[in-house]
Amino acid sequence: MTRRYISMTAAAVTGALAAMASIAIAGSQQSDETTRQIIAEEFLKKRPAPAKTSTVTKPAYRIVNPSASPKAPAAATMDLGVTLWRLRPSQSADDGARLLVQDASELTAERLDTGAPLAIGDRVRLTIESPTAGFLYVVDRELYGDGTMSEPYLIFPTTRTRNGDNAVRAGRLVDIPDQQDRPNYFSVRPSRPGQVGELITILVSPSALDSVAIADKPLVLATDVVATWEKSWMAPVQQFALEGGVKKLWTREEQAAGGDGTRLLKQDDPPPQTIFRLAAKKGAPVLVNVRLPYATSTK
Repeated sequence: MTRRYISMTAAAVTGALAAMASIAIAGSQQSDETTRQIIAEEFLKKRPAPAKTSTVTKPAYRIVNPSASPKAPAAATMDLGVTLWRLRPSQSADDGARLLVQDASELTAERLDTGAPLAIGDRVRLTIESPTAGFLYVVDRELYGDGTMSEPYLIFPTTRTRNGDNAVRAGRLVDIPDQQDRPNYFSVRPSRPGQVGELITILVSPSALDSVAIADKPLVLATDVVATWEKSWMAPVQQFALEGGVKKLWTREEQAAGGDGTRLLKQDDPPPQTIFRLAAKKGAPVLVNVRLPYATSTK
């Protein structure tokens, strides 16, 4: 009798624990779903409202690195939107915007997840959006298989792009390279054997950095300067990817917002493919490193 009672009790406890675990998992999934929806809504609500009421499908995001950092209150975070585009020859059925390149051919841009491997020969572009007003700086470094990197190049801002205007705010897109640059895309081509990708550093500062000179072309920055930025302003980050966004075409609204700094995306315009949510210090710059890996070894 005692043994049976113990056995029944153990079974009851096991069942209760299983039920609690199921409730916890369901609650966690619901919480994650709510968090992902809130992130999209918070990002888009900072853009200007649409000219007229429209019914649109609310975007959904999936978290790419769930264990990367503890969740911080929204008041202690800052978001950055990044979209990676791969260019291909335009087709008659394409209904999106087209990019005219220097050989007078037309290319169509398709979305990629940030961090997707890039094939040698790919032509790619980036668009960046900050819901928080500030000043944008973008640095590029080549990554090598032995863990080293090239010198850091400040690729944005330059005086050739919007006369050096690097102010950002919600809805304002920055194209990297600019649509008027020639070439107006990056070619995925290693500059030396052993290159395995690029590291793009995106920095948004509440005020312009007086120590950074702006010229008509990318400038080499001192390695220790960029290292100091990373040490001072890099923060834990969670990365979210837009569900169903891959291979969506560049829209005319995105083309207009990126080509003219006075035009802003509205709340019902396409969201960024990737949202980086950083644990921010109030009033401090924020910095995120975005790795663009090559699909094949170039050793």
